[in-house]
Amino acid sequence: MGRKRQAAQEVFYCVKTDARCINSKTGKMLAGYLRDELTAQQGAQFEHHLRHCIACSAAVINATNLQAALEAEEDPRIHA
Repeated sequence: MGRKRQAAQEVFYCVKTDARCINSKTGKMLAGYLRDELTAQQGAQFEHHLRHCIACSAAVINATNLQAALEAEEDPRIHA
């Protein structure tokens, strides 16, 4: 497999566990999952994937934590 193709398939990488997700569909599904745009069936499929993929689970946790930090930064009660 060519290096470019391999790099394109390495969708997510978890530094802590050195785990990689090579499922080519997970990039789009992760974005949809985080924005709550997946159908019920797609959401269930992605959650099943999360139970078995450390890299994607770490990506969801990191994205969720980042979103919470950004929302806290924008909250005027915190900076009053």
